[in-house]
Amino acid sequence: MKYLQSALLGFTAVIIFFTYQSESKAQCPSGYSQTVRTMTVNGCAYSVTICYKCSILGNIYETYVVGFSQIQPDLCEQTWSFDQVLNYLTNTVNTHSFFISVLCPGVTFVPPCEDENVFSITHLDWLCWRVKRTMYGDQLHFVYEKCPEADAYCLRKVRYCRDNSGNIYTTYLQGPEIINGPIDCAIESSEIVIPAEFDVWSDCFIFHSFCNPS
Repeated sequence: MKYLQSALLGFTAVIIFFTYQSESKAQCPSGYSQTVRTMTVNGCAYSVTICYKCSILGNIYETYVVGFSQIQPDLCEQTWSFDQVLNYLTNTVNTHSFFISVLCPGVTFVPPCEDENVFSITHLDWLCWRVKRTMYGDQLHFVYEKCPEADAYCLRKVRYCRDNSGNIYTTYLQGPEIINGPIDCAIESSEIVIPAEFDVWSDCFIFHSFCNPS
């Protein structure tokens, strides 16, 4: 019986993952690749949609989180706030190790710090988000995504280099700064009322990132 319950839970998680992946298609603009990854935040599992670029021409590397949803929230109570969860996700995605191991595994070269060649990744944090309640199978979910009508984002262009021992160092080439401001939403996430109806988006609310800490 325990094996059957475990198998059913695992099957449900797979169905939820692929349903969310299907719904997340086309969230990334032309020229970007997209992936949906399962990540753990404060002990709870999330499906996370990431847009990124891996072009080796002109050192064009870019990452940002465009949406996320907790997997089986009835089995794991998240005690962190929206800002804490999204900051954890973006901080994980916006690392050199995640970039080369998950997003762009073919890009492994990091020049010495004294080298004139510069390897950099541009990280974007969208600053206006929205949420809706929906059902994946028989599971209630709260789905978060960037507001499509809001353009403000936090930009950090980070240079990565290594010392003689192989340690990675980072410096800002640009930012953190708000691009396409002012921020189009002013409501705090703690003030948002998620619509009781299914598949109805909330008002847009602000995400406190590096550029606009709370």
